[in-house]
Amino acid sequence: MKKNINTSILRILVLFLAFTACNVDDDDPIVANTSTIAAEIQFSNTGTIEYASGSDLLVNMSAASTTLSKVDYTVSRIDVDGNETNIMESSVTINAGDTSAVINIDVPFLETVTVTLSNPLGLYKTLGLGANISLELSGRLAPSPDSIEIAFTNSFESPSIWFGLSAFDVNDNWITDFNQNSTGGPIRFQSIPLDGNTNLNGVLNSADILPNYIALNLFPQTSFSEPIGYTIYITMPDGTSQEFSGAIPASIYVDNSIVLVTVADDVNNPGLKTYVFSAL
Repeated sequence: MKKNINTSILRILVLFLAFTACNVDDDDPIVANTSTIAAEIQFSNTGTIEYASGSDLLVNMSAASTTLSKVDYTVSRIDVDGNETNIMESSVTINAGDTSAVINIDVPFLETVTVTLSNPLGLYKTLGLGANISLELSGRLAPSPDSIEIAFTNSFESPSIWFGLSAFDVNDNWITDFNQNSTGGPIRFQSIPLDGNTNLNGVLNSADILPNYIALNLFPQTSFSEPIGYTIYITMPDGTSQEFSGAIPASIYVDNSIVLVTVADDVNNPGLKTYVFSAL
C-alpha cells in the first residue's frame, strides 16, 4: 500500500513538471517599435535654384501629424578660399495638421549659399529626413510690384561704367537719357517704374520716337584696354526674369546700346507702361 502511494505521488510530480515546462515562454520578448518613421521632412525643390531674398522656401512633410513637428536648418557660405562657414542656424515648425512650412532667407545678389536640414523632431512620433535635405540658393533680384528691377555686372568688376536707359538714333548714336544709375560699385542696380516716371526724363513710348529706339545703355567713364564683357539681369514684377550677356568695345565716354527696350502704354492698366526686353 505504501509503495502504491509513493508511485502515485511520483506520477503527479512528473505530470506537474511536464505541464510547467510547456508553459515556459522561450520566444523573444515583445517590445514597442520605436524606430518606425511616421513621416519624412525634405525640401520641395532640388539642386541649385535662383532665389530672391525673402522668397518662400518650402519644407514638406510626407504626412500630416496631430502634433507639432520641427526641423533644424543651417545656412552656410563658401568663401573665396573655399572654406565653408555657417552664417545662420535656426529651425522651422510644421503645425499640427499641416504638411509644409516656409523658410525665408537673406541671400545677397549673385552670392550662393547652401541650406541644409537636420534633426527632425516630433511629439510622440519619430520623424526622418527625405532625400532632398540640401539646397544651393543663388541670389537674384527680388521683384517689385511697381517697377522692373535690373542689375549690371562687368568682366573688369569696374565701378566706372555708367548704366542707364536711353534713346538712340538709327545709326546707334545717343539722343537722350530716361533713367540712370551713375553711382555704385561693380554691380549697378536700376529700377524702371511701371508708370514711366523715370529719374531723368519720363520715358516715351517706342512708337512715338520711330525710327529711333530705346535701349539699355553702358557708358565707360574710364579707359579699358580690352572689350568689356557684361551681363544684364532683369526681374519683372511677376517674378519672371531674363539675362543678356555680351561685350562692348574698349572705349571711353561712348554710349553703347546693349538691350532693346520696347515701351508702350499698358491697355489693361491705364497710367502704366509695358516694357519688353530683347537682344540687339
